[in-house]
Amino acid sequence: MKKANLAMAFHCHQPVFNFDGNMDEAYEKAYLPLLATLERFPGIKASFHFSGNVIEWLRREHPEYIDLIRKMLTRGQIELMGGGCFEPIMAIIPERDRAGQMEMNSSIMKEVFDVSPRGAWVAERVWEPAIAQALHSSGMEYTILDDHHVRKAGVSEKNMNAPYLYEHEDHPVTVFPAVTKLRYTMPFRPPEATLSYMKKIMREKEEDNTCFFFADDGEKFGAWPRTYKWVHKKGWLSDFLSKLEANSEWLRTMTYSEVLDNVPPASAGDLPSSSYSEMDQWSGGDFRNFFKKYPEADRMRKRMTFVSDMIDESDDNISHPGRQRVNRARRELFKAQAGCAYWHGTFGGVYLPHLRAGVYRHLIRARDILEGGKAPGEGRLLAVETGAEDASGETVMRNDFLDLYMQPSHGGGVSELDYRPLSVNLVNIMSRSREEYHDKIRWGHLPRVINARRAILRGEHADIYDVLGIKEKGLKKRLVYDDYRRYSFLTHVFHDGRAQKGTASRRSSHNGFLKGKYEKKVENGEGILAGIFSRKDTISGKGKLPVEMEVIKSVAVGTTPEITFSQKVFNRSGRTCSFASAIEFNFLVWDKRLLSKGIKRKANRFHLEDMYSGACLEFLFDRCLEILAYPVYTVNGSEEGIRKTFQGISVMVGEENRQVRAEGSSNIMVKISIT
Repeated sequence: MKKANLAMAFHCHQPVFNFDGNMDEAYEKAYLPLLATLERFPGIKASFHFSGNVIEWLRREHPEYIDLIRKMLTRGQIELMGGGCFEPIMAIIPERDRAGQMEMNSSIMKEVFDVSPRGAWVAERVWEPAIAQALHSSGMEYTILDDHHVRKAGVSEKNMNAPYLYEHEDHPVTVFPAVTKLRYTMPFRPPEATLSYMKKIMREKEEDNTCFFFADDGEKFGAWPRTYKWVHKKGWLSDFLSKLEANSEWLRTMTYSEVLDNVPPASAGDLPSSSYSEMDQWSGGDFRNFFKKYPEADRMRKRMTFVSDMIDESDDNISHPGRQRVNRARRELFKAQAGCAYWHGTFGGVYLPHLRAGVYRHLIRARDILEGGKAPGEGRLLAVETGAEDASGETVMRNDFLDLYMQPSHGGGVSELDYRPLSVNLVNIMSRSREEYHDKIRWGHLPRVINARRAILRGEHADIYDVLGIKEKGLKKRLVYDDYRRYSFLTHVFHDGRAQKGTASRRSSHNGFLKGKYEKKVENGEGILAGIFSRKDTISGKGKLPVEMEVIKSVAVGTTPEITFSQKVFNRSGRTCSFASAIEFNFLVWDKRLLSKGIKRKANRFHLEDMYSGACLEFLFDRCLEILAYPVYTVNGSEEGIRKTFQGISVMVGEENRQVRAEGSSNIMVKISIT
């Protein structure tokens, strides 16, 4: 009887900045029962990948699990794969960091388990040809991609059940094509469905040694919604492993390294940039398209690359005593490269504020460590950097407490505000964007959910958003979209209405002043840095003559955690006219007063307080002004289905429509103190 090989890989990862509860749930529902059940079947072999931060968490929280892994390694039942320590998307981080991430992960594995990995898990299987060089240079002999990749290299379906040797610029690596069909049958269909599929393929093969490769998230086996009961309580996993044992006369389970040693690879042609089929669908065929769709993700990527360049430059020039400081900064950088925050597919990804906050937290820490980490309170005005982040020409004003980034090409707004004592970016709000799956909320979705879930049970492909369904009611009314980036210190000028009217759901302010390009200059006075931004434009209201106007706005920072914002809107029309103006601030602050509904009042002060970090923002105005504060929610996919996600608080400060004479102005001044 012809024999076949089954290699299974379980990928176990949680973001380093995920909530402790998520880590606990993944362990209790997936990692522990998965390995403990496998231990009862010593003849069944598998490969496991644990990211470096998960290994460190397990060693700290569950040393008994580390002992179980060691036991199963010793008896040769499992192998451990390597990869990026904090699960970066290899294609989007600098080449030097690819090697550094894998070396750090391998070092942790050597220290904890005394093993050196032969293969590497490539996060989200996002592949680019140059990754082969990083793998080979780091001592990795193989990786696992999707059969979707290998088809793009010209391999036919009938030749899919074998490893392939791929080489890029004299850097060879063996690629195992994981079978998409198995990702849909395991664990969603009864075990017989997986065995029947493999038997069917075997009947079509003339040769011996056919290989079946499975690789997917370990969380899928208990931690994903509706899987724990099926996989463990109802015994799918035990039943599946029992049936593998019962069919061992023709189906052998092997680790991926054993396949590497026993099955000669075929030769592959060019392996183009790609990922698994679903990722290609979400990204439009190129992972970097996420950075075009989500400017918030693109900003994090640019900031991450900038900090990486700083560390690399320091590494080249620093003396030996400073090496430890650079290594500490590099570890913080590597944490900020955790890939889950930079994209959006089935799960929340970039839409999740705690993931974005985690990226910024570690980037801020990395830079502070690199620069010597002076304690706040020494009262220094550090620097003005112009064009420091990218070609867009941001102006960065810094003191011991704050890093304030001004973006003249997008409304002269504050694109980032880092409060260094808490390592938090306070301007970290996601704009409300349209997603294709929003149409499912408008349509009758229940029949689609039922049909999709039935398709999965048949082992067929289905739209994952149909499978997960809609998490909560009332989302249709939240399908409101922003046509601008939710920075802070944005200018609204209204020629035909009240300043705050409709701003929570729609706006009627002038485009040019809100999101156009401003001229900029920087003034450096004694103990004060000021960025000054100006723009002239023409606005017109319904049934009204066009009005020439000019906005001059400034941001001033001294040696304390206080910022002074000043906005003057000048009437340059040569005649008296009426208009209203306002300043919009957006902050990622979890203020419990404003999580469910907004407030509107007239006052000369206001405050926001974050219920988690304790950060407090005190607003002081030059006079009583109209205040509208409201929560910003996006509607986005998640592992629990389509739901709303809190993104932050928007605060509008302005005045009502009033007559302004020629060359007169409407002025607003706001001081914000951060503690």
